[in-house]
Amino acid sequence: MKASNLTTFSAADATTRFAELLDTALGQPVGITMDDRVTAYLVSKSAYEAMLERLENLEDQLWTFQAEVARKEGFAEQEEVEGLLRRLRNSGHENAKAK
Repeated sequence: MKASNLTTFSAADATTRFAELLDTALGQPVGITMDDRVTAYLVSKSAYEAMLERLENLEDQLWTFQAEVARKEGFAEQEEVEGLLRRLRNSGHENAKAK
């Protein structure tokens, strides 16, 4: 979104022309200004949900990438971690029985 193409409403206009503001936001993001600076954006429900979905997809890609980097750097595989945890749990039970 380029700021030059952004439709803006002053905070005062946003209050008095709220229905128009909502109609405009259905088609494109709208900037709300205070003291000639954009301080907030109003976006449609579908645009907001699309942004959230895109963000979640990017987070998933980041986690996948980080996991692959960790695997290549020699960090433990999932099976190794689970096996270690099982051994630690079992040794904890054996120590408790011995006391």
